[in-house]
Amino acid sequence: MPNRPIKLIVATNISALLEYHQKSPEEVAKIAVYRGGRKAGGKVGARTIRNAMKADVADSPSLELIAAIAKVFGLQAWQLLFPKFSPRNPPVLAVTPEEEALVRQFERLSAELAARAQPKENSEAR
Repeated sequence: MPNRPIKLIVATNISALLEYHQKSPEEVAKIAVYRGGRKAGGKVGARTIRNAMKADVADSPSLELIAAIAKVFGLQAWQLLFPKFSPRNPPVLAVTPEEEALVRQFERLSAELAARAQPKENSEAR
């Protein structure tokens, strides 16, 4: 995958997040609050959110802005920096070896279940 500018990744991810949750920048702005930096405690404006959704705007969104938007949806800022972000299945960090093993087991079982379901779907179509 070619390297994409972080501004484009963030713009794409914020847009996808709002679209998935069917929220407008105005709706998010009513909830989003800066947690740190010089704007701590201040409300995030809808225009600021719209600008963060555009990669062609001159300034990149601040980490404080990214964190404020992420918080509205129960996420952390780093998740919106992830190149393959999916609002349906946001990236997570597997903290322990047990959690990693559980994820691998889930993936294996999901693949097995999908493989078993395919022949039934094909035979039902006949």
